[in-house]
Amino acid sequence: MSVEGLGAASRVLLADVGRRRSVRRGTVLFRQDNESDSVLLVEHGLLRISVVSQDGTDSVLALRGSGELVGEFGAITARRRSATVVALTDSTVVVIASARFRSLLRQFSGLACDVLSLLVTRVDESDRRRLEVGTCTVSQRLARFLGELAATHGTERADGGVEIAAQLTQEELGSAIGATRESVSRALAELRDDGLLSTARRRITILAPTRLDSYLGT
Repeated sequence: MSVEGLGAASRVLLADVGRRRSVRRGTVLFRQDNESDSVLLVEHGLLRISVVSQDGTDSVLALRGSGELVGEFGAITARRRSATVVALTDSTVVVIASARFRSLLRQFSGLACDVLSLLVTRVDESDRRRLEVGTCTVSQRLARFLGELAATHGTERADGGVEIAAQLTQEELGSAIGATRESVSRALAELRDDGLLSTARRRITILAPTRLDSYLGT
């Protein structure tokens, strides 16, 4: 998961015109199919983006953290929300009205370029994940996903390990990488046995980040 954050100037611009809001873990910020009336700039914390399909399956699409935008596509296209957004941790966001956001894009080319780059990056990320489903094992996909979480949303420990802040269930991990809960459980056990990570209730710690890179062949 790459960090798709905006440049410093764009963040300052949005923070100046938006309304700052502090939310507790579990707060629903957007609901799927609702009107796209605002965009969020994440200043602190972590948000979970998920979509419910017609058969009722709830799938994690992405996590968004500090410096990242949420809801920009719906604001630009004036479409209804395509996903539900929930705070995974206590978070601080800046709320920008959609009409104001579109006006800023027309006024400031730097912001427009940042948002365009962000959208392209997210399309690339989506394409890569689809490719991985067909070419990588569940353990490899899970290791890559956890490695990206550690890099973007992790907390480094004194012993060199990285604790992942996102409190995701095995079902949520599975939906994020296109695997079943049972497959994720087996993959976690494999990675634990290899000494790459440790797990507790909804908490994962990468014990050896450099070894995880080697495991992935990077």
